[in-house]
Amino acid sequence: MRGMVFEQGRSPFKARARLLLLLGEQLITDEVAAVFELVKNSYDADATSVTVTLRNVSTPSEGMIEVIDDGVGMSKDKLLGSWLELGTLSKSGAEKRTSPGGRPYLGEKGIGRLAVHKLGLRTEITTKEKGSAGETQLAIDWSLFEERRDEFLEDINVDWREGPPAIFEGKNSHGTRISITRLQRRWTAKMMKNLSQNIDAMMSPFAGLKDFAVKLEIEDVAKPDNLRTETLASILDGATYRFDVLVDSEGKALGNYDFSRPDLEQKRSKALDFKIIDPDRFQFDYQTRKARVPQCGPFRLVFHAWDLAPGDKKAVFGEGSTYETLVKPNTGVRVFRDGFRVLPYGNENDDWLNLDARRVQRYEEHVSRNQVIGVVEISAKDNPLLRDKSDREGLIGNEAFADFRALVMGAISIFEVERSIDRSKLQKILKRTREARIERVNEGLAKVVNLVQSANDRPGSAVMQEIKSVVDATKNDIESVIQETEEPLLVAAAIGITYMVPTHEVRRQLQDIRRLLSKASKNADAKSKEDINLAWRIARRADEIIAGVARVLQKGKMVPLDLQAVASQAKELMKDRLEEDSIKLEVAAKPLVVQGSERLLVVVLINMMENSAYWLKTVDPVERKIRIVIGTLGDGTPVMAVSDNGPGLADEIEVLAQPFVSRKPDGMGLGLYICDRIATSHGGKLRSLEPDVLPDLLGGASVGITFPRVKA
Repeated sequence: MRGMVFEQGRSPFKARARLLLLLGEQLITDEVAAVFELVKNSYDADATSVTVTLRNVSTPSEGMIEVIDDGVGMSKDKLLGSWLELGTLSKSGAEKRTSPGGRPYLGEKGIGRLAVHKLGLRTEITTKEKGSAGETQLAIDWSLFEERRDEFLEDINVDWREGPPAIFEGKNSHGTRISITRLQRRWTAKMMKNLSQNIDAMMSPFAGLKDFAVKLEIEDVAKPDNLRTETLASILDGATYRFDVLVDSEGKALGNYDFSRPDLEQKRSKALDFKIIDPDRFQFDYQTRKARVPQCGPFRLVFHAWDLAPGDKKAVFGEGSTYETLVKPNTGVRVFRDGFRVLPYGNENDDWLNLDARRVQRYEEHVSRNQVIGVVEISAKDNPLLRDKSDREGLIGNEAFADFRALVMGAISIFEVERSIDRSKLQKILKRTREARIERVNEGLAKVVNLVQSANDRPGSAVMQEIKSVVDATKNDIESVIQETEEPLLVAAAIGITYMVPTHEVRRQLQDIRRLLSKASKNADAKSKEDINLAWRIARRADEIIAGVARVLQKGKMVPLDLQAVASQAKELMKDRLEEDSIKLEVAAKPLVVQGSERLLVVVLINMMENSAYWLKTVDPVERKIRIVIGTLGDGTPVMAVSDNGPGLADEIEVLAQPFVSRKPDGMGLGLYICDRIATSHGGKLRSLEPDVLPDLLGGASVGITFPRVKA
């Protein structure tokens, strides 16, 4: 019968003995991560020094790994209670987030201690609590948990004893020693070197952990010869580009950028104050009238970067192997929490920010991992939602982490724009610009002429070899100029082709939809007819927009042109797009005729309005405004501009008009470059405009192009 119960009760979970082996083997990534966990436990125990010893580890049956610290140690009750209790609450809860010495706890889940099984099958722990008269020893044979895998965990006991001190002798001696034998793997020289490098980089060089030091000792015949003695901090002062910002909990970046090339006596410093905007993540909240606040922060981002062209490496690092031995092993962007490394961020095979792929997309403007040593510092107190995964493979991929990554990428974009400014200057000084290479081409060709003339008088093989050398060098320069010139133009052309093909297809389908709706409307009832007519009007509007885009993409030519018509066409193409973002679009245009291409000038206005729309996301929707302004400057120069009431320009227009330079975290950096090239093709100039140079300009960013004055 329904509702009848034969029996009921309550039952607990039970854990088989092999669960410990699964946790130790699968939740700890590798041997380096296992040693990290043990060192972090020493830090949580308020140790000031930790010594990690690898002894005969290339022979697993004879090897031993020892970690000994001078921390507060454990009493017998704590060792048998908290240490043997998985998922212990001893470090969790708001009141337990700091150690007795005031350090923020690095461990919190109570399973990091299982790292010992990742390293070996036998573990011996000797500990003496501060102020205690005796030592406690605990021995664990992990093979028992495999041999008795079908038994329950609580049925397998471990051996312990308490007695007079043997390791931590002396009244004031205290701490913990963990000794691991019967190693799981044979350690190679590469593994030892990897551990050495990771211990060097275990702590942030900027966190000031002066009361905590980790020392590695290796006693093994396979010990690598080239272990570094230098620290990470010793190689950063000479970086060409340095970037140090604090990103607050609202996404504002405050700090400094520095550029220095001592060999060229070139320096520049700039104080930074930027709001990081990522509309995909931090949309404007219509209730609070503010953008959504990130679920992370504050945090600090420190970047050191170098140029890696052969000439640059030689100038900065000299003839030696400094880059290969000191810089390269530490490159990447690492994350530190409360001064301690969070793995795997910044490891050789971990590109968590996708920097290398971005570098391929825009080689000159983006940095790749092998160019930078980056440090991101967070704290558990200020970033409580940035929590470790159970497997220690980074942070949990929640909303807070997505916000964190977006803000880090926004800050890196700020750095890359500043770097591009100095790289452009550096290229001019080193004569690597397009103009300098063209000049070398002309000089080379002139030299070829002279050498050929000389060869006619004395036709020797040495002269001909010199001619060949000059011709080859000249050819390389010409190819370099062509590549640099074509690259941004090809990208822009690819964008046009990408949009042109689907534009024709979509327009054909929209016209088919209109015909079908018109046919269906003839036999529909009143209510259905009303819905069909509405759908028909929407399809017609979409068709008009697509037709407008198609006209823009068609080939144009220079003709006398009224800029009012250009403004009208651009407004029609953009008004629906801007209405979606609550942006009011206005036109303040005087009759003005110039010689130009309607197609190209519409592209200019669309690009400028897209830029304005992006930055207006920082403004209250009820106040967002864009105005197309057409008029003449005080000297009679015709100008067509787009003005907004957003935050304004962060850089000079000459910087923003360079190809692939953008303050948007994922911006292409081609919009203003294309506008600049179109302005040049019209005999004009791209420029930013102050509000007082032209009536009707708004108070944010105003960017326009000027035209040559023509007769009416």
